[in-house]
Amino acid sequence: VEQRHLSLLGVISIAILFEEYDLAMLTAALPQIASDLRIAETDARDWVEGAVDREAANAYALELYDGASPRAQLARAEVFDALIGNPSRGPDDVLLMINDEKVYLVDHSQAFSTSTEVSWNGATASSLEPDLAGSLRRLDRATLVRELGSLLEPEQIDAILARRDVILDRLEDGASGVGAAAAVAAD
Repeated sequence: VEQRHLSLLGVISIAILFEEYDLAMLTAALPQIASDLRIAETDARDWVEGAVDREAANAYALELYDGASPRAQLARAEVFDALIGNPSRGPDDVLLMINDEKVYLVDHSQAFSTSTEVSWNGATASSLEPDLAGSLRRLDRATLVRELGSLLEPEQIDAILARRDVILDRLEDGASGVGAAAAVAAD
């Protein structure tokens, strides 16, 4: 047996040890997590053991996120993050439940900024449901104030509406192949 193979085996063993350690720590904390969330411990255990984050799926070349349903959910999640101004969602902040192919987003710590910058470039527009643009158009100030006014400042609501408008322009760009500004100029 070559030394380099033994070294590689050692590195893999250490990685497995830490991966198992992380899972063991999380499993040990499940009773407290379940209690805090007011859910049954078995539900929490199923959720933890049945979820794979996108980073791990990529690292192990798992094709879990390649199905039509996860792709559509991920495309919608990109628009959602752009709308709420959450620039920090990484691959380890997206979980896929293996049993039902539902995508869950975690880490909203930077959401609802007052920046009007939109992180979504429209590349996934073709993967989105046709009704998304209509839903975004119906999202107005009165609705946001009613639903989120006690949680957000007026500047944050203004930023959501500004980002919504940019997203709608990019959706129209993707649908028509022509920029929304060019379409307006032609009228």
